[in-house]
Amino acid sequence: MAAVMSNYKEEEIVRPVADFSPSLWGDRFYSFSLDNQVAEKYMQEIETLKEQTRSMLSDACERTLVEKLNLIDIVERLGIAYHFEKQIEDMLDQIYNADPNFEAHEYDDLTTLSVQFRILRQHGYNISPKEESKNGVLLRFAKLDYNLLQMLHKQELSEARVMLAKTIAMISIVDDTFDAYGIVKELEVYTDAIQSGILSQIDRLPEYMKIGYKALLDLYGDYEKGVVKGW
Repeated sequence: MAAVMSNYKEEEIVRPVADFSPSLWGDRFYSFSLDNQVAEKYMQEIETLKEQTRSMLSDACERTLVEKLNLIDIVERLGIAYHFEKQIEDMLDQIYNADPNFEAHEYDDLTTLSVQFRILRQHGYNISPKEESKNGVLLRFAKLDYNLLQMLHKQELSEARVMLAKTIAMISIVDDTFDAYGIVKELEVYTDAIQSGILSQIDRLPEYMKIGYKALLDLYGDYEKGVVKGW
């Protein structure tokens, strides 16, 4: 081992110069040209349809709760709600303020109850049902289950983002070491060390590889902890 490390010092090490291949995509995205005539035609028709939809939402304010909810639900599912955010929020304010405790007879229909609960929840309304009926039990269950899942998902997402950032950084370091910096002798030892996954292998590596190797083993450890936690 000492002889291997000695050879690193005695030989004049010539580092490879990275010569990465050009992107497979070439410049095809740079050459995209918007057809202005088609775009203008779309925009004109969109404006007409937008006004028709706005009128539908305005008319719905005078309709039944079920009709209001169904229209809002359809507009949101079609992905066009961002054109009518203020109008939809006004409708939801009206619905929520009229009956914040879900006590109207329309809520005897569980479908209506669940649609309103989902839509109001998605828009950030504080849902606090008080009824003791079977619908109230289901709604309370859904509310608490949703809140708990949101807490767990936020924690898992935060941990996943950290792991993703570490992984991307580690992949970049290892990739650059193999493609643009390490020489064959060093990379052979580096590959053996990585495959072993043993910390003691760090003594076989050149100094510049040691920090990265230790970080890689730490990342392995983080993944093992994640598996135990059920990521």
